[in-house]
Order: sequence, then structure tokens, then C-alpha cells
Amino acid sequence: MAENQSPYSAPPPAAASKVALVTPPSQSAQPPVTSSGIPVTSSSIPGNPQLDFAMQDLEYSLTLDAESNDVSKLLAFTKDSQGYINNYGNSSQVLINTDRIILNTKRDYLMLFGEAGVAISSKNPVNIDSDSSVTVAASDGIFLGVPNNGEPYDLDNQKKPQTKGDPTIDQAYEPIPLGIKLANLLEDLLVILKNARIATPMGLAYFREDTQYDMANLQARLPEILSSLVFVDGISHEAADPAPAPPTTITDSTGIIDPGSGGGDAGAGGTPIVGNGTGVNANKLRATLRELGYSEKGSEIDNGQVDITPNIERAISHVLRTIKQQLPNVRVIITGGNDKYHQKLSYNSRHKMGNAIDLVVSPRDNQTLDSVVRILRQYAAGNNPNFRFIDEYRHLSKAGTGNHFHISWGSGNEAQAELNKAVALASSGQITPIRIT
Repeated sequence: MAENQSPYSAPPPAAASKVALVTPPSQSAQPPVTSSGIPVTSSSIPGNPQLDFAMQDLEYSLTLDAESNDVSKLLAFTKDSQGYINNYGNSSQVLINTDRIILNTKRDYLMLFGEAGVAISSKNPVNIDSDSSVTVAASDGIFLGVPNNGEPYDLDNQKKPQTKGDPTIDQAYEPIPLGIKLANLLEDLLVILKNARIATPMGLAYFREDTQYDMANLQARLPEILSSLVFVDGISHEAADPAPAPPTTITDSTGIIDPGSGGGDAGAGGTPIVGNGTGVNANKLRATLRELGYSEKGSEIDNGQVDITPNIERAISHVLRTIKQQLPNVRVIITGGNDKYHQKLSYNSRHKMGNAIDLVVSPRDNQTLDSVVRILRQYAAGNNPNFRFIDEYRHLSKAGTGNHFHISWGSGNEAQAELNKAVALASSGQITPIRIT
């Protein structure tokens, strides 16, 4: 149960016997081919993802004490052949019967108390108004509505769901969702889908740009589900189930290049694939991105048909882990590597040699940018003369298409002034060099 348990007793979700695992695709009669007719051999088809944990189809249920409460006790009236009537009982009482009753307190609270309860009922609408706020609290739970409008109902003879898609059984009362938690879960799901890499026979694929645009639109609309006026207790809720252990192996889809598809962006049917299918170092960097919760713009790390080098992969992975440790709330997206754009440049960029990576950070305020620059200077000082960077947020290069950090590996003249400054800061004790091992 939750650390702060719900006021009503509820059992943990019961796991059903159904287990959803990734299953191999059916074998086709003819071997698959690319859009140019090149056969895809069995050795080039990646293995199907194998999960190290069972994805269980859970059946959630709650047992609420209020299910046994009689409507007449909840609302203090009974029903006969003439409809609902007040249940006055036989005990002593005071009855006030007139056209209108007004109760008013000039300075303090107006309070109503009842040993058995307090009932407010009317054949017409009941309004509770306040110029400030209205708080409804109860130690055993707050219940809105009367199941089946007070009419008899049968919960014992319902048909339980047998397969996915079957409707769930009815319960007398169900808990309401918590708005912010629901919005966060939906946003997490959209981000997971947007950054997903899908193992296919043609390589690692991702969702098309129009689908990612639709996901971004849904993400932008999430605030619509949050009321700005009505709020609910956010502490009394069920605990999350224990998270499964992460997989011990990740499918490494190798894929192939289709010469007729215009390069490493698409395979058969226009399915995007990663690089040229030999991006071993690029995929190592992608594994680091997944581990840290960062992302990549499309497949920009290596979609120029040439892998990045082991040196730049190791350097960027080190930098990303340091950013995550020192700036846990900063988001990072890799926007360039050995990609098609840089391959088309007229000059000999380090990107073309697989020795450079571009990345952006969010938020991009001066404090965040200064903190990232400090980390990059630590690496520059600790790995002189190979680690170099350019702050293209403040100093955009001639070929730059947007603000970002450019990081490269190798000796030479690139960003020499920034490297000299980093070495000087380290020599004066203002920064601590970080060595890549």
C-alpha cells in the first residue's frame, strides 16, 4: 500500500494470468527485399526483442465499505409507492414548517451537527455557494452519486473479462484519477513513444515526422485535462506496483542500407532506419541517451551513412553523465553528428569524420548555459589537446543553423581560444579538470 495509505481499505491490484510478451513475426513464404529488390538475408535481420520481465495485464479492483450502505441511511429518506418521502422516525424532534427559513450568523460560523448524520435533501436543486472556497472532507471517503440512482443492482453475476478489449466489470464506486499524476503519466507515455527506437528487419526505426508532430500536439493539449477550479486530495492514493528490473540485454538492430532509397534515412516502404546499419558507436551513444532519459533528434547521430568514432562516443557519454549528475533537471537532445547535413558541407567539418556532436539543452537560460560551459571547460582542461567545444548559443558559427553546443575530439586549431581559456582556468584552480578514462 502507499506510504500514506488511502483512508479506505483497498487490496493491491491483482495480476491476471494473461502475459503479454513480444512474439516473433510469422514467417513469410518469400524472403523480404528492400525497395531496390536487394534480398534481406537472415544474418541481416536482427533478433526479436526478448523481455527479461513479464508485462502483466493487470486487473484493478477496490473494495469500498460504502457498498453496503443503504441509500436510506445515506440520504435519510425511504421509498414507498408514492416515491421518496422523509424518514422522520419516532424519536423526539423539532419540526419547522413554513414558506422560507433564513439562518444567518453576523460574525462567526453557522454549524450543523448530527449524532447519526446530517441530511440535506430537496426535490429541486441544492446549491452551496461561497465567495471563497468550499472544502468537503471525510475520514472514510467522499462518494459522489448513488449507484444505479438508488435502484437495486447485481454485481455478483457479471461476466468477467476474458481477453484484452473486453469491458471491465462494474463496481458500486470507483476512485477518481489524480489530475497532475495523470497528466505526467500521459506525457511520459508520449515522450517514450516519441523517442522510441523500433527494431525492424531494416534497422532501428522511429515514428514518422507527422506522427511525432501529432504526439507533440497531444502533449501541448495535456493542460486541458486539469481543472483550474476543482481540486481533490492528492495524498490519499494507492501505491505504485514495484517496478520491474530493467532488461539485461538490449536488441542491437544492425539493418542494411538500401542504395535506391537515397541514403540511410529510409529502407523498404520509406521506413526510417539508423545510419548505414554499422553505427556501433552511434548505438552505444543512443544507449547512454536512453539510460539518462535524454533524446536524439531523428537519427542525426549517424544518418550520413558513416558511424561516429569511439573517441567522440566515449567523450559525449562522459559529458552527458556529468550533466545528469550536476544538472539533473536539464534536458539534453543530440541534434547533429555524422549526419547528412554536415556531409553536404563544402568544407571539411569534423562532423564528416565522425568526430563531432551537436547538442541542445533545456532550459536555455544563462545560468544553465553557464553551468554547461563550466562542465565542458573541465573536460577540455582534462583532455587537452583533444576535447574541444564551441558555445554556439553565444557564438554561432557560419554554417550553424541554430543555437547549440558543438563538441569535437582531436588535436588541431578548432576552438583553440576556448581550450586555452579552459587550461588557464584549471591552472588557476578555478575549475577542476575531468579526465576521460
